[in-house]
Amino acid sequence: GRQVVDKKLMSELIETLQNEMKGKELRDFGLVVHDGEFSFHETYCVAPSSLVLAYSLAIGTCGKANSIVMAGFDGYDRGDARNEEIESLLSKFTQSGSTCEIFSITPTKYTNLQSRSVYAI
Repeated sequence: GRQVVDKKLMSELIETLQNEMKGKELRDFGLVVHDGEFSFHETYCVAPSSLVLAYSLAIGTCGKANSIVMAGFDGYDRGDARNEEIESLLSKFTQSGSTCEIFSITPTKYTNLQSRSVYAI
């Protein structure tokens, strides 16, 4: 269906965003989705999915992060297809050659995501 947007509200939002961004360096970091692949480049990444998780892992790797600490990735109920999608994504990232370590500081059902105590980091 058609969405209606209040022009005045949109104009105010744009102005607010422009004011917030003044003096800040903006970077355009591209995403190419290619099934089964993670690769990392200076101005873009290739990820197996357009999920925010895939993009975030790629940005962390390209930004030369040593580690990415995750919280709240507890997983879905057994048999939910979304679990398989995330497991596959995490597995592909682990196999990608990235030196960026990922782990969760909260309990997780994902076998491809190591869980650690927040006090151990």
